[in-house]
Amino acid sequence: MYRISAALASLAVAGLAASASAQSFAVVPEAQATERGNGGLNTLTRGDGFPRTYQQQFTEGELAAQGLMPGMTITGVTWRASITTSNDPTWPPPGGAIWSDYQITLAEAANPITNLSSTFADNMLNPVMVRSGELTIPEGAFASPNPAAPEPNPWGFEITFTPYTYQGGDLVILYSHPGSNLPGHIFLDRVASNDAWGRAISASEFLATSGGGPTASFTINRLTFEAAGPTCPPDLNGDGVVDADDFFLFLTLFAAGDPRADFNNDGVIDADDFFAFLNAFAQGC
Repeated sequence: MYRISAALASLAVAGLAASASAQSFAVVPEAQATERGNGGLNTLTRGDGFPRTYQQQFTEGELAAQGLMPGMTITGVTWRASITTSNDPTWPPPGGAIWSDYQITLAEAANPITNLSSTFADNMLNPVMVRSGELTIPEGAFASPNPAAPEPNPWGFEITFTPYTYQGGDLVILYSHPGSNLPGHIFLDRVASNDAWGRAISASEFLATSGGGPTASFTINRLTFEAAGPTCPPDLNGDGVVDADDFFLFLTLFAAGDPRADFNNDGVIDADDFFAFLNAFAQGC
């Protein structure tokens, strides 16, 4: 039987128990992660009861460069306010912005980015609607404090949705909403579309299947993603989170000589496996 001293175990737990499945971000385009765009677009935050439908396609290379690989899950999206004098310092106003049905669909790309169809559905393979229903963005979620600042505004409210497993290749996101309850909107940071990383199509029809057209305005997105549980070795219990439960499960397996404790796969359960697990645990997934 293998034993680890209580002091060593306690030290490891104290330093590592807070580790969780690593949450990462992919900003498209990547160059705008720390640099502001060159204009504003209100399509995704439009008020006045004006419906909008907006589709974006992100290239595989742009996503892979930031660590988003097939099998990983995308769990949310965030935008930020454009630096423009027409934006309020904070938005939405008291009471927030409310859309009665804000829908987001993710899909594999059906067409190369240089040959997108003006029919939204024709650009998507195996579409999955990851959110629908009422959306409320709370008061002051988007800050635009200094239009003269050289750096971009902070990221605003994150819209979370049902985790979507990225299948590889180009990624398509379709947004549809009927316009919010507000008489106004905020302009989101945007850049011009570029074949190297993304293009966009827009239309004013709610849930339109056609009638859109290519647009030069591409809203800057920050996608939240994380590794899927089965591809994360220190997630021993497979619950999608690397935490104290996995640590204590490893200790149990290690003490029992369970083959699952052979973490370095050398056929022997020894101190090398313990430290290999600690290292993977500390890094998370």
